[in-house]
Amino acid sequence: MFLTGGAACLMMVFFANPILSVACMVLLRISSAVFVPIQMNVQNREITTANRATMLSIYSIVMDLVAVGTNLVFGKAADSGVNLAMLLGAGFCFAALALYCVWQRREAKKSASPMASPSD
Repeated sequence: MFLTGGAACLMMVFFANPILSVACMVLLRISSAVFVPIQMNVQNREITTANRATMLSIYSIVMDLVAVGTNLVFGKAADSGVNLAMLLGAGFCFAALALYCVWQRREAKKSASPMASPSD
C-alpha cells in the first residue's frame, strides 16, 4: 500500500497523461482506505495503559498536527510546481514504508522475546 501510493505519485511526476493521473489518484484513495484499519491496529497495539480512550485521543491530536504540517509543506511545494508536490508525496509514502518496517521488526522482536507477556 505504501509502495502503491509512492508509485502513483511518481507516475504522475513522470507521465503527463490525464487518464493515468486519474487512475493514480484512484490508487492513492484506495491505498488511503486500506491504510485506515492497519493504522488502527498499530495504534491499538501500542497502547499499554488502562486509559485507552485518552491515548487514542492523543494519537488523533498528533495525527491532526502532522496532517496540518504536511498540508502546509505540500502547499509550499505545489507553489513551486505540481511535480515537486508529487515527488514530496512519494517521499512521504516511502518514508512511511520505512517507518512501518521498523515498527514491524520491533514487534517481531518483542513477540519473540522470552519475556513477552501472553497479552502481547
